[in-house]
Amino acid sequence: MNDLILQNASRRVDVADFPAIKFGRSGKAVEDVAREICEGSEAFDFLFAHADTGGRAQQATATARAMAYANAAADLCGYPVDRCFPILPKKEMEAWALTDASAVCQSLGFAGDFRNLGLPSTPRQAEALADPKLTLRQAIAHVKRRVRPSDPSRLLASIAQIQDLARLRQCASYLQFENALGNQLNADGYFR
Repeated sequence: MNDLILQNASRRVDVADFPAIKFGRSGKAVEDVAREICEGSEAFDFLFAHADTGGRAQQATATARAMAYANAAADLCGYPVDRCFPILPKKEMEAWALTDASAVCQSLGFAGDFRNLGLPSTPRQAEALADPKLTLRQAIAHVKRRVRPSDPSRLLASIAQIQDLARLRQCASYLQFENALGNQLNADGYFR
């Protein structure tokens, strides 16, 4: 999002480094999440709903669930539905992180050849992995540095800070998300 804002903003826009509010993991009732959205809506302009699609044709279900949160919040307090953006990697968020093997190696403190860690060579290979989370866990196990996070989810933020966005944009699922967000930012007058 920072990249979109820096390239296109027509005015000063603050982008938080961390979510203003986390609404928790899946399994919560839609009405409970909608109530939390309404109660916290002064803290954020956009709602991002993440779900790994698992590569098992779950994207439609994940999109419907994310939009159900926004629709319920709209019914409850008038939250604008067009400000909800599902973040739906093709399989898992780790696939997006694995699009840039150099960033993964740097985050792991690994100076060797990324192929020695079993990392994909291209963004398309990363998005096509059967189990991106496992691939990242295996890379972590190979490095075996206990000073680095052993949990892939804790490593994602580090990778994202140095990741080459041009590589990430080669993932169709990321590009779809970024285009939808950019279109809404433009429609809301954030862009020149």
